[in-house]
Amino acid sequence: GTKFVDGCLAGIPGGGFCMPKPLDGPSPTKSPVAKAPPVKAPLAMGGATSVTTTVITGTGEVSPTGGYVPPHLPNTVPTIEGVENVDPQTVHELLKTNACLLVDLRGEDRAAGLIEGAIHEPAIDAVPFPTKVPALVGQWANENLVIFTCQYSAHRAPQCANWYRQQASANQRVAILSGGFRGWEACNLPITALAKGETARKADEKALELGTKFVD
Repeated sequence: GTKFVDGCLAGIPGGGFCMPKPLDGPSPTKSPVAKAPPVKAPLAMGGATSVTTTVITGTGEVSPTGGYVPPHLPNTVPTIEGVENVDPQTVHELLKTNACLLVDLRGEDRAAGLIEGAIHEPAIDAVPFPTKVPALVGQWANENLVIFTCQYSAHRAPQCANWYRQQASANQRVAILSGGFRGWEACNLPITALAKGETARKADEKALELGTKFVD
């Protein structure tokens, strides 16, 4: 200890002492650092990664499976027993062979576009729809299937279908078009005078206004 201090005072680096040299032999090896194995993304069945795309518009949504999901609509009307829901593709095929009657119940919101092959019978008219039902039942008595639609089939279509079902023959099928006009459009089915942009937006606003008032 005293030699170390004297060496330091004399300016000798390290006090004149050096670290002892290691004994002859193999150099110590460093322990390898373990690395985490790479994580592989799981593959879908068949070895390929499955990718689904959801298309969203201001008038609703097309789900990954292709079905139409309407926008949020308050106070939607449930259908009663005996009123079916028929998808747009099926209705399109039925119309080709005149196997159904498609009734468009819209009013001003028809500015959005028209479904080819549908007839027009407004839900909101000078004569209340329930008052018209008996005459319509007689007028459409020979139809095997009567399908009602409005912009989304959320208010007017189910309500009018319910009223009609209550008075129609038990042998006649009654239904609504699933998704309404916008559901039909989402399936890229034939439409006459399809509106775009601001006209389409205003038609949807009017549809919601008329529908909610109809069931108030």
